[in-house]
Amino acid sequence: MLSIPTPPCTRGAGRRARTKLTIDTSALRGRWCSRIASRVAAGLALISVPALVAINQLRVSAPARQEPSSVAVIPLPAPTRGAGVAVGMLAEVKDCGSNVAVTVVAQPTAEYWLAHRNAKEVRFALPDAKDGDVRFRLGESASDVTTPQDVVDRGQSSTPGDAANIRVLEKGYKGAKGDLLVVRLRVRHWNRTLAPVIASYSADWLEHRGLGSCWLRLPALTGDLTVLAAKRAHDLAYPLGEALPANRGDVRVFSRRVNAQAVYTPGLDAIHGSITVVTPQAEIGESLPSPPGSTNGSPTWICRSQPKARARPLRSTLPSSTPSVISGTADGASSGAFSARVISSAKSGDCSAVAAVIQSSAGWLRDLFMLVVGTLVGLGATLLVDLLKRPQSADTPGDAA
Repeated sequence: MLSIPTPPCTRGAGRRARTKLTIDTSALRGRWCSRIASRVAAGLALISVPALVAINQLRVSAPARQEPSSVAVIPLPAPTRGAGVAVGMLAEVKDCGSNVAVTVVAQPTAEYWLAHRNAKEVRFALPDAKDGDVRFRLGESASDVTTPQDVVDRGQSSTPGDAANIRVLEKGYKGAKGDLLVVRLRVRHWNRTLAPVIASYSADWLEHRGLGSCWLRLPALTGDLTVLAAKRAHDLAYPLGEALPANRGDVRVFSRRVNAQAVYTPGLDAIHGSITVVTPQAEIGESLPSPPGSTNGSPTWICRSQPKARARPLRSTLPSSTPSVISGTADGASSGAFSARVISSAKSGDCSAVAAVIQSSAGWLRDLFMLVVGTLVGLGATLLVDLLKRPQSADTPGDAA
């Protein structure tokens, strides 16, 4: 029996001074080496690719840092300081792949009605709303503004009576990106019914967080950004970088996100705001900030505004009569300095928040995902172990005469 030594795969193919038998054996050995290499590559791919995908999908991403959007509701005539409106919002999240169902409930305060007994118009500034998607109707109770969830729980939608009582006078987008939809309404017999006005629409406020979860960005309902949204609704805002028409003592409000600035007007600041989030499950501990309360088991953010009075100049103000805001000696709008009373009253924030939402299907999605990953990784490991355990002589051609 004749035994012909077979060179390694990397050298056997390049040898020419061989017999026909040696050449055929080298070709067989080359195909064998290619088959082994493909099995090793498949095994490594089955282990590494699912592992990398699992690391990427199971990782929880942090929300991007950015200014919130803002909602503004302005009854006409415009309110004065401390006699504005209360705004409530309900945000319903079905899953992370759908838009958020938004319900905004607004009602002027009793102080406003006592000062403006014949008011019949109101202007809504709604962020991320689409023309044709917004619906308006009237509420049934003054408590709708503090517990907007009751409005949705009643299952009430727009009726022909609402169309007769609410008339849209004008609407349009504001801003270079059209991020703010402004609608002016006239409410029939509003000073007789004093009914809250309800706006419903859908908004894209969700961002990816992880497998089966997402971040929900909630807008501001009170504070400086609300005043800026009201100014934009009245075409009284100016782009950043341009000269802002202002008098000495005026305080400037601005937003880099929408590239706008305006003079602060206390009456345009909402008095009270609340946002309730209805979702399959909310990670309250992961929300920024955490909700201070709940409504019917749903997390609720509450904010109250302390509208600032017009700034008084520093050089003409006595220490014994500290105003809410003092201004410097520069001409035009001043950054101003708030009093300790105003600063301490701002603890409630403006209701803007980033809430962590988890889908109801997140549990079984995670289990199914891990089952598939585990199966693929196990298959890859089996291939590699099988190659290591298999004797070389079993598959290697050319080792026998």
